Amino acid sequence: MPESSALDSLSFRHRRFVEEYVIDFNGLQAAIRAGFARKAARSQASRLLTKANIQQAVAELAKIASTNAELTVERVVQEIARICFADVRQLYGKNGRVLDANELDPDTAAAVAGIKVGEVQITRRRRTSIKNYTKEYKFCSKTEALNLAGRYLKMFTDKFEGTVTGGVLLLDSPAATAEEWVKQAQPQAKGGA
Repeated sequence: MPESSALDSLSFRHRRFVEEYVIDFNGLQAAIRAGFARKAARSQASRLLTKANIQQAVAELAKIASTNAELTVERVVQEIARICFADVRQLYGKNGRVLDANELDPDTAAAVAGIKVGEVQITRRRRTSIKNYTKEYKFCSKTEALNLAGRYLKMFTDKFEGTVTGGVLLLDSPAATAEEWVKQAQPQAKGGA
C-alpha cells in the first residue's frame, strides 16, 4: 500500500483505524477492527473522525483506493447509463435465439445482474437424448438506475423554495418570475371569491 504523509504521521492504532474505516466507512466497526474496546468504539470513532490529521489520512487513502479501482465519476455515470438504456431485444440473435453471455454486446452485458443456466434432457423414442440449455437473464433495476441518473442530473428534488405572502406559499421557479407567479395566482383568487 503506498505511503502518504498523513498516514506516516499516525500512530499504529490510528493508522489501523483509518485503514479499516476506508473499507466500509463505518466508524464503529472500524474502531472495533482496529483494536479499540467494543464499549468505547463508538465514542473513539467519533472522536478520531473529528481530528484533521485523521480526516486527511482518510481522504488520501480513499483517493488511492478509488484510483486503484479505476472508480471515477465518469465511469460510474457510464455504468448507470448502460443500465438505464438497456434494451431486452439485444438478448436475442437474428434468428430469435437467446444469445449466450459471451455473445452480448458490452452495453447489454453491463446491464445484466445475473444469469441462470439450466440443462434439460429430452428423450425421444427411447433412443435420442437431446441436451438443451435454458438461459434466464436478470437485468439490474432500470428504475433504480433512472432514479440515480435523475438525482445526479438534479432532475428530482425534495427541497422546495418559496415565500409566504398573505398566508399563501409561493414556490420559486427558475422558469417563471415572481410577477408571473402573482399573475397566475390572481385569476384563481378572483374565481374563488
